Amino acid sequence: MTPKQRRGNSTKQILECLVCIILVTTIPSTADAMSAFIHHSEGKMTTITREDSGKEFRVSVGDIIEVELSGLGSAGYGWYPEQLDRTLLELLSEETQKATGEGRIGAPVKGLWRFKAVREGQAEIRMLHYRIWEGKEKATDHFYIKVQITQKEE
Repeated sequence: MTPKQRRGNSTKQILECLVCIILVTTIPSTADAMSAFIHHSEGKMTTITREDSGKEFRVSVGDIIEVELSGLGSAGYGWYPEQLDRTLLELLSEETQKATGEGRIGAPVKGLWRFKAVREGQAEIRMLHYRIWEGKEKATDHFYIKVQITQKEE
């Protein structure tokens, strides 16, 4: 590889990183709006983290499922839901927050997804961690849970 080719590759990588940083830091937070919604919701909220991958959860219609996953957002990686059954689960919001250690280049970011159980049935939440421009075929990680949705008990 010639010095000119190496310089071109470095420039491309720097531009990709800058675009990702801009995207991560400019996504508006919906935490306040969702917080008001959740507190007035009749259902309960279940928070699920990376350590819960592979588990099965039981919720009632109207309940909120919050999925928290850390990723390398500043390096261009993100978590993306796959094949969500929207007849059973409604994606209410998606939010990206800076993780601890703000200001560090390459520091992880925390993604929050809130789903509402809208109908009885068995659903899955599957998410893949990859760079959007590389495609899901190059996913570096995956997350998966089963959700059993039942009618709200009176």
